[in-house]
Amino acid sequence: MVVLSEKKAFVPCLALKYENECLYYGSGTKLISQKADSQNCLLELSWGNSIHSISFNEDKTVVAVSGGKSVAVSCLKSSMKQESCSSLEDWVQTIKWSSDGSLFCLLAHNYAMSLFHNDLSVINVFVCEEKCLLYSGHIEGEDVSNMVLFAGTVFQEILIWSPTLQNSSATCRVLHRLKGHQGVIFSLAYCQKRQLICSTSDDRSIRTWKVDFSMCDSSFKWEDATIVPHLVLHGHSARVWRSLLLEDVIVSAGEDSFICLWSYEGELLDKWQSHDGASVRCIDYSEDTKLLYSSGDDGGVFAWRIEERKPFVSEKLGFPSNDAGHPSNVIILPSGELLVIDSNGIIFKKVQNKWTQILNDFKVENATLVKAGEKYFCLGKMVGDILFYFLTELSLPADTTVLLFVHITSLTPCFP
Repeated sequence: MVVLSEKKAFVPCLALKYENECLYYGSGTKLISQKADSQNCLLELSWGNSIHSISFNEDKTVVAVSGGKSVAVSCLKSSMKQESCSSLEDWVQTIKWSSDGSLFCLLAHNYAMSLFHNDLSVINVFVCEEKCLLYSGHIEGEDVSNMVLFAGTVFQEILIWSPTLQNSSATCRVLHRLKGHQGVIFSLAYCQKRQLICSTSDDRSIRTWKVDFSMCDSSFKWEDATIVPHLVLHGHSARVWRSLLLEDVIVSAGEDSFICLWSYEGELLDKWQSHDGASVRCIDYSEDTKLLYSSGDDGGVFAWRIEERKPFVSEKLGFPSNDAGHPSNVIILPSGELLVIDSNGIIFKKVQNKWTQILNDFKVENATLVKAGEKYFCLGKMVGDILFYFLTELSLPADTTVLLFVHITSLTPCFP
C-alpha cells in the first residue's frame, strides 16, 4: 500500500471529507481545509467539542459541522468566516443538508431536528417511537419527504425509520429492525447502487445487509422493502469505527489501527497498519484523485493509493501435534523466522517450513506477552515476571528475571 502524504496535528482527527478538490478534516474543535500546501481554519466549534461530522450543502457553498451537542455553519464564499454556532439539547450523531436548504440532525436519543441554515433555529422535531440511546447514525435521502434514518443503538440493533411515516401517537414508526451484531453499532453506511447497508460494531465485525425493493409499489419505498443479512466480515482485532462502500471494494477502519479492503463477496483483499498504531477514526475516498483518505487519534491525516494493492494471502502454518499444550504467543524475529511459545513453556522455531523444538523451560509456562529485539527476546507473565533470553544461545542469562509485582499488560523492547 502506498502512502502519499501525511499531515500531523496535535489533537485527534475524528472527521474528514474530500469535496471540491479539497480535503476537509476536524482537528479537535477546528475545521481545517487542505489544498496542495495551503491550509486554512474555516471555523471552530464552541464549548470545546471536537468535530465528529462534516456535511456540505447541495451546491457545496456552505459547510456544517457537529460535535458533542454543538453545530456550526460556515459559508465558503464569504471570506471563510463562521456564520453561526448553536448548542442543541442532545448529542448530535450525524448531520446532512436537505435540498430545501435546512440542516437535518439525528440526535443521540433517537429523534431528529431540522434547522434553519442561517441561525440554526429549530424548524421541526421528529421523534421515533423507539426510545433508546444511539452510538451512530446515517441519513439517506435529499429532503424530509423521502428521508430515512439509520440508527445504530447501544442494544446491538439497527433501527430504520422515516420522519414522515408516523403512527397514531404522532411518533415516527420503526420500519425495520436489523439484528445480528453482538455489540453496539459504531457506524452505518448505505450504497444506493448496490442497495446495501454496511454496519460496524464493538464486536469487531463488519456486516452488510441486502435491501430488496422489488415488492414495492414505487421505487425505494422503504416501508415495503425487504432487508436480509448479507455478509459478516472479521479482520480487525478491536472495535471497528468506520466503513465505506466504494465501486468495487468495502473499506473498514478500526481501533487496532488497521485499514482493511474487502471484496463484495466477503474476501479480504488487503490489510495494513497505519497512524502509528493509533485508532483510525474516519475514512473517505475521492473519485477525482483516486485516493483513500484516513484520519486518526494520532492527529494524522493520510492519503493512500489503494489501486496499487497486492493480493492479500493467508496461509495455514500448522503446529506440531503433541501433548505440550496450545500455542499461546507468536513473534516474528528480525530474521523473519517465527517463534511460538505454547501454554506449557515449550518454545518452537519455524525455519524453512519446518518446526523445531528449541527450548523447554517451566519458567515460560503460561507466559502472556512476547517481544523481540535484535539480540534478545523477552516474555512477560501475569504474576509480574519478565524473562530475557539470548536469541543465539536460548539460555536465560544470570540476573535477568525481573519481578515487578504488577499485572503486566504490554511490553516494548528497547534492545541494543
